[in-house]
Amino acid sequence: MTVLDEYEKWQRAMGRQPTTLETTRKVISRFLDHSATAATEFTTEHVVDFLANESFSANTRYSYFWHLKSFSEWLVIVRKRDDFPMLHLRGPRMLRKPPRPVPGDSLPLLLKKAGNGRTRMMILLAALQGLRVHEVAKIHSSDIDIYDGSIEVLGKGGKVAILPMHDEVRRAMVREQMPRNGYWFESTARPGKPIQPASVSKAVSKVMRDAEVPGTPHALRHYFGTELVRSGANLRVVQELMRHSSIATTQGYLEVQGSEMRAALSNLRITA
Repeated sequence: MTVLDEYEKWQRAMGRQPTTLETTRKVISRFLDHSATAATEFTTEHVVDFLANESFSANTRYSYFWHLKSFSEWLVIVRKRDDFPMLHLRGPRMLRKPPRPVPGDSLPLLLKKAGNGRTRMMILLAALQGLRVHEVAKIHSSDIDIYDGSIEVLGKGGKVAILPMHDEVRRAMVREQMPRNGYWFESTARPGKPIQPASVSKAVSKVMRDAEVPGTPHALRHYFGTELVRSGANLRVVQELMRHSSIATTQGYLEVQGSEMRAALSNLRITA
């Protein structure tokens, strides 16, 4: 078993998601190939040289740094190294991109373009429940409580949340005859297993392209948060529905238009 195999096993034991395991392995493998050194021998200079790659965006550099730091800490914890090569390195900053929700009037167009079936259900789960593509992919019939009207979601970091189900999602579940026993989106290549997140992204992206709606499937989650706030929902409620540990993360999903700022200012009054 290689060092990377051992690290992946440890991450799995800590409840890391398959997508995280895959990404981590790719990042560390790329780093070790670039540095031409062993996991037990790389230095601070190796890390700096790798992260200095001019082709990396600020957010890629940020992500790679923290993958490598977690790996370095593990090496020390399991006593494969006595030194911590990233001890004195400060993490690079992550640039916050402005939220880009799909336009509010685009959802009916997307649903019409999707027609009936699985892709329509994927879009509804993303736009009206705020689910990420990997969360959509593994929805199981056992996650649905039809009597309580709720849906259980296994999110990032293995966090489980029980969310109220949107009425339109509930109606669509019946209309589309989603499976009552098993995964809603079962893989044809792997019977009894859910489809891959990439399959969800590919299906939804195709509908967005066909409908000429800009953005990525994740923009539907931005739509979810933005439209909740515009409908009058309290920001703390939105945070809970989006399952963010920090309200600052929630704010990064919410688009504020110039017209909304002007309207807010027009309501500001000086009272005697």
